[in-house]
Amino acid sequence: QRLPNGNTFINWAVGNVLPIAQEITPDGRKAFEMSFANDDHCYRSFRFPWEGMSNTPYLVVEPYPDHVTFIFNKFGDGSVNYYKIYGDTLSPPLTVLDTSRATLKGLTNLVNGRRYYFRVTAVDTNGQESGFSNEKSVRVNFIEPGQNMIMNGDFSEDRNFWEWDVNGSASGSWIIEDSVSHFQITNGGTAVYNLQLRQGDLVLLQGTKYTFEFDAWADASRLIEVKVGQASDPWINYSRLGFSYVTTSPAHFRHTFEMQDPTDYSARVEVNVGNSDIDVYIDNVSLIMESETGITMNFPVDQYILYNNYPNPFNSSTNIRYFLPERSLVSITIINILGE
Repeated sequence: QRLPNGNTFINWAVGNVLPIAQEITPDGRKAFEMSFANDDHCYRSFRFPWEGMSNTPYLVVEPYPDHVTFIFNKFGDGSVNYYKIYGDTLSPPLTVLDTSRATLKGLTNLVNGRRYYFRVTAVDTNGQESGFSNEKSVRVNFIEPGQNMIMNGDFSEDRNFWEWDVNGSASGSWIIEDSVSHFQITNGGTAVYNLQLRQGDLVLLQGTKYTFEFDAWADASRLIEVKVGQASDPWINYSRLGFSYVTTSPAHFRHTFEMQDPTDYSARVEVNVGNSDIDVYIDNVSLIMESETGITMNFPVDQYILYNNYPNPFNSSTNIRYFLPERSLVSITIINILGE
C-alpha cells in the first residue's frame, strides 16, 4: 500500500516469521513495525489515519550490550508535556528512574546482572499524570567485547541464572558437583530437548560475530545438543551448531558464528541431553561477542551518555566512549580509588 507520505506499507502475512506490518521510507529505512502478540498469520492488512487517543502510554524496552532503550508513546494525545520512566527490581515498579520529553530514551545507570521491571506514565501540560503503561521486564546484561555473556557459566554460583526443564516421558535431575553441572538421567525420553538446561535474556546483534565455548563429557559415548538459539517458535539455531559427540574424557568445544538473523533481545543458550539414559557433565559455558558492534542510536537531543570504559579493569590504557546530543566542548575527570 502506497501511503500519502510517500512511504510503502508492507504486509508480510506469515506472523511467526516476520512482522505482520512494516512501513518503509523510499530510501529503505523502517519507519513503523507491528506484530501480533501470538504470531498469527494475516494475509490482508492496511494502514489508515487514526483520530483516537490512548488512555495510557505503550512501552517497548530493548536491552543492548551497553544500554537499555525505551520507546514509548501516548498515541494521539497532543497535550503530553513529558513522560516518567518507572523502574525497579520488583514488580510493579514504583521508583521514577528518569523523565523524557521525547518518546525515546536510553539508560545506562542500571545495575548489571539484575532483572528490572519498567513502566511509563505521561504528564500533560496541567501536571496531570496518566495511568501506567504496560509493564516490561528485561535482565540488564551490559557486555563489552571479550566478556562472557553467560551468567554463572562456570556454575560457581550453583544454579543461579539457569533453568532446568524435564518434559515428555523423560525423567532425571540436575545437580552441581564441584562447580560442574551433572545431569543424572533416569529416562532420556524420546527427544533430545526432553531434558534441557537453558539460560535466556541474551542479546544477539545481527551482523555480529560470537564465539561459543563449553566443556562436556559423559559416562559413556553419546550425542548432546548445545546451541544458541531463538526462545520461541520457530526455534532458529543462531549458532548453526549441530550435535556434539562426547565421550568419557572431558573435551573443550569451541564454535564461532555470525548472527545472520535479525537482532534478538531474548535469545537463549540450550543444553539438550535427552533421548539417552547416559549421564552428562557440562562446565565453563561462555558466549563472547568478538568485536565492537558499530550500532548507533538516536537518543533524545537533551541527553548525553557516558558508557562503561573498556577494558575494565585495565593496566596502562582504557577506552572511554560517550554520546553527545550536539557538537560541544567536553571535560572528563578521572578519579582513582583514593579520590585523587
